[in-house]
This record gives sequence, structure tokens and C-alpha cells, in this order.
Amino acid sequence: MNSFFDYDKYWNQNLVSLNKFQRLIMFINDDTAIKTHITGFGLTLDMDKIISNYKADFTQTLYIFANQMVAFYCTLLDSIIEEFFFCIFAKYPEKLKIFVNEEESFRTMLGFSLNDFLKYESKEEYVYQLSKKASKICNNGNIKKVFKRIERLISLDYSEIKLDAINELYTTRNKIIHENIFYKLDTDDLNKFNDGVDSLLYELRDALKKLDIEVKDSYVRIFDDD
Repeated sequence: MNSFFDYDKYWNQNLVSLNKFQRLIMFINDDTAIKTHITGFGLTLDMDKIISNYKADFTQTLYIFANQMVAFYCTLLDSIIEEFFFCIFAKYPEKLKIFVNEEESFRTMLGFSLNDFLKYESKEEYVYQLSKKASKICNNGNIKKVFKRIERLISLDYSEIKLDAINELYTTRNKIIHENIFYKLDTDDLNKFNDGVDSLLYELRDALKKLDIEVKDSYVRIFDDD
């Protein structure tokens, strides 16, 4: 069963999300665009006040969207990291022993039995399903623990600054979701998170290629060739 890491999909999702946010900011700061929008509803009295009220409403909506993007970035990272683990385990199942031998909780959650093995038509199919399960387990827990598991498989050239941004991203997400905290995030905040996701995505892509694992990366190869 062939597996590959879809760098293009994740790179595109990360880029598009920030571009959409920046377009909303451009619209909010464009009085002419807002005026055109208002005119379409037949609102003409005290145009300056109406524009001001609309800008306030749009800005509030933008803050809500920014908080939602924090959750989106974490979800995107979760998918990226889980697929990273899966691609390694699917091609090199012997690397499962790193965690089976060193983490009792991992060994317990993964499980292994002759009965389970006999359910599948081939060893390859069983390894595939086992790799899927293992990748979810490795991606479980706080992001610092997940990074430590990544570093047990590869040499990760990832700066402390970028790692701090990722830690902040998950901490912010947890407070938004579990503590109902609302943040007034701006473009710089989202740029930092976006850059953290992009940098880690590139590092994982590069590490997988060094392991001779197939990576779909037509976008980045265009820039690499330049």
C-alpha cells in the first residue's frame, strides 16, 4: 500500500487562509468599498456615520474570524503531524519499536495480538492499519510531547523562535476553546502563527524526502528550482 505526504495540500490551505484574512482587512480599510456596499442597500443618510458603524461591525467580525483561524491552524498542524508519523511508520514499521520499547502507554494503546493480525488478508494491510493507529497515538498529548516524539524519529532543524510560536498557538487555541477567552488578534499575530506552520511543514517535508518517502510537493519545487 503506497502512501505519500501531501505537502501541496497543506501548503495551499495555510496560504489561502491568511490571504482571505488579509482581503477582509483591505475591505475594512477601504471606505469606498464599504460605501459601495451600503449604497446597494439604499442607505444614504449620514453616510460617514453609517460607514463608521459598518467598519466597527466588520472589525468585530474580523476578530471572531481571527480566533477561529487559531483553531484552524492547530487543526491543520494536527493533520500535518499525524500524516508525517503515518508516512514514516507505513514505510519503516520497525520504527514503531522506538515507542513500543520506551513508552508503556504507547504499547498499551497500540496493542498487538495474533487475532488482530489474522483479521487482515496480508501483513502489509495489517502494518498499514497499525501505522494509522500509531500515528494518532504519537500525535496525542500537548505539542511539546509531540515534538519530542518527532525528534526521536528525525533530526529536526527547527528554531526555538518558531517552536515558541507553535507553543503559543496551541496555548491560545486551548484558552479560546476551553476557557472561552476572546483575543483581539491582528495580522502580525496570524502571520507569526502562519509562518510557524509553514516552517514546520517545510522541515517535515524535507525530513521525509531524506528518508526516501514520497512527497507531493510541486509547489515548493518551483521555488527550489529557482
